[in-house]
Amino acid sequence: MWNLYSSIYAVPKTTFIILSILFFVLWGIIGRFAIPKHRKKWRTLNFLAFVAVVLLILFITLFIREKNAGYEIVLNPLITFKRGEEQWDYYNSFFMNVMLFVPFGIVLPQVLNSTLIKGILFTILFGAVFSLIIEIIQGVFGFGNAETIDLICNTVGTAIGSISYLLSYKRNVNKLPV
Repeated sequence: MWNLYSSIYAVPKTTFIILSILFFVLWGIIGRFAIPKHRKKWRTLNFLAFVAVVLLILFITLFIREKNAGYEIVLNPLITFKRGEEQWDYYNSFFMNVMLFVPFGIVLPQVLNSTLIKGILFTILFGAVFSLIIEIIQGVFGFGNAETIDLICNTVGTAIGSISYLLSYKRNVNKLPV
């Protein structure tokens, strides 16, 4: 299982970015056509996507990691940046933590039955709390380093996803879930 985890983080960034952009554009196109005619089906599809995203995040951050007593709790995010200067893998980890939560930020606001801004704010807060819970579990049970920089990166990823959702639907006001 550790090899799968390592291979996910070893994907070349350009490949990962291109695939992510293609997925997000495709999701946006499908949503633009689905919302006017099939709002309930689109919300259901986003709920299923949200569940899949949550399971993927849990799988990558908890389930495939082996318990190891050598892991640590790092509360100062600046320490992680200092380590990044010595070993570039830390910066790779920042990027992957941000990107891991972008889909979370895209699909959750589309599931919620609230106004656009409240849905986005709730999504960002929920992403931060979900990330905090993951970090606590990692720290308590030794499934990885519990780092505040991960919490920050995950919350930024959720915000990027939510803002991209906002921008993609802001152009067509009659399709907004208000």
